[in-house]
This record gives sequence, structure tokens and C-alpha cells, in this order.
Amino acid sequence: MKKIKFYFIRDNLKKIGKPNTFTLEDYAINIGLQKALKNYTKVIPQHVKAAL
Repeated sequence: MKKIKFYFIRDNLKKIGKPNTFTLEDYAINIGLQKALKNYTKVIPQHVKAAL
């Protein structure tokens, strides 16, 4: 099982940055809000600003 994971990771690392190997969704990072937008009053994090 460890060898399978190793080869999977190694093969994907070789593909990073090459055209047509990954979709945009594969590169995306999803961040969720922990509270309602109206509750961010003092400090507004970047991902909250983007949601506004």
C-alpha cells in the first residue's frame, strides 16, 4: 500500500505545471466561512473580503 501511494504522489508531482494534466478545480483551495458575513466587524480576513 505504501508503494502505491508513493508512485501516485511521485507521478502527480511530475505532472504539476504541465499543460492539460490537471483541471483548474484540482488546483483550487476551498475555504469556508465559520460565521455569518455580518459578524465579521473588527478584522475582516482576505477570504471574507473576497466573499463580499
